[in-house]
Formats: sequence, structure tokens, C-alpha cells
Amino acid sequence: ITTENPTDAIAMLRAEYAFDVRDQLKDIQTETLVICGAQDDFWTPEMFAETACLLPRGRLIMYPNRGHALITAQEFFRDVTAFLSAPAAA
Repeated sequence: ITTENPTDAIAMLRAEYAFDVRDQLKDIQTETLVICGAQDDFWTPEMFAETACLLPRGRLIMYPNRGHALITAQEFFRDVTAFLSAPAAA
């Protein structure tokens, strides 16, 4: 893909790269589901695992054969629905 004026894309990439809230994740006390595809071309499985680990009540689901666009996968809907339907942990 060629872009005649990549200024906006460059600004977005710089902002995304600079956005780092890892030090604040410890303060999130809500049960949090982190879902990813192990074949994601944008983010590494390690990044998702670290995020889930830094959340006090984080839970990670990683689909081994999925990439970035996993919201159309049946297992995504199944797992999100199960997570949202489960009774809150004490």
C-alpha cells in the first residue's frame, strides 16, 4: 500500500507506540478477560500474556491458530459470552 501523504499514519503509529499503561494495570480490580490470537501480526503473544499477568484479576485466552481479526471466530463469541455470564468471583 502506498500513501501519498503518510503524516497521519506516522502520527498514529508514534502515539500507539508511546501509549504504555503497564504500570497502572495493577490498579484495575475488575475481572478482565484478555483474548488474543497467537498468530497476531500486530502484537506478540508475550505482550498479551504480560498484560493478563499484570492485571490482578486478569485471565488470558490465546487462540493458537488465530491472528488479529478474531472477533468473527465462534470460539471468541463462546468465550466472551461465558466470561460475561459467569458469576463474579469474590
